[in-house]
Amino acid sequence: MPVLVAAVVVIGLLCVIDLLLTLGTIRRLREHTDLLTRLASALDGTATRARSDPKPMVGTEIGPFTAVTTAGEILDAAALPADTLIAFFDPGCAPCEDLRPDFLRYAAGRPGGRDRVVAVVNARPDEVVPPGRIAELDAVARVVVGPAAEAVRTAFDVHGWPTLCTVADGRITASGTDLAALRTPAGV
Repeated sequence: MPVLVAAVVVIGLLCVIDLLLTLGTIRRLREHTDLLTRLASALDGTATRARSDPKPMVGTEIGPFTAVTTAGEILDAAALPADTLIAFFDPGCAPCEDLRPDFLRYAAGRPGGRDRVVAVVNARPDEVVPPGRIAELDAVARVVVGPAAEAVRTAFDVHGWPTLCTVADGRITASGTDLAALRTPAGV
């Protein structure tokens, strides 16, 4: 019987030690998470929103940019008319491919036509964007691809794809990852 009591005491002590180590690990992980969040915010200046949110916040001012479209048009932040739709896509993004047909129909029916729609394709230099995809987008939007796309993405503070937004007076008026977000602007 004394051996059984000793075994239970030893197992109990091991459980308490394990619990203390687990609680210490959780505390350290929280400290590291806070530290990494502060560091990321300091590096990219986005302390106002979590990095887990890939889309820009409604009301955010658009940063300066200049880009050349696939048709050779110069595009900059000051030249965007009110209620311009901006769409950010990535060639390797499955949700972007799912959204593409609906986006093409929606963009084709927007008032102001192609002049009030911009499609930004986030293609890396080593990526090949199928020419048919660019031609489809070019029919309904001014299209920006390549290094110029990075400048536009940075100006809008976009960190995920697809992202859709509308702008007016140099500010984002609606933002989301699907067309429904544009029909009912966030914060209204």
